[in-house]
Amino acid sequence: MIYAMITICNFMTVRQECLFLSDKLGPYYSIDQCLDRNKKIYRDSSRVLPKYSLEQFQCRPEHGLKYSRKIAISKDI
Repeated sequence: MIYAMITICNFMTVRQECLFLSDKLGPYYSIDQCLDRNKKIYRDSSRVLPKYSLEQFQCRPEHGLKYSRKIAISKDI
């Protein structure tokens, strides 16, 4: 079982603010499902928090390993 999580940050403030968002719909059975869900989480969060940019996303299995990727600040996910 794999869980979807993203980190978004606001770099427009004096002090960098970051939020960690996790998924309530998972867990997922494949990395592809998790990556698709990460895209949806980011897209939905961008509507509510437009000043925040994607910093990192993770697909983490139950036993603690993580599949993650640091992202250049981009809205193209």
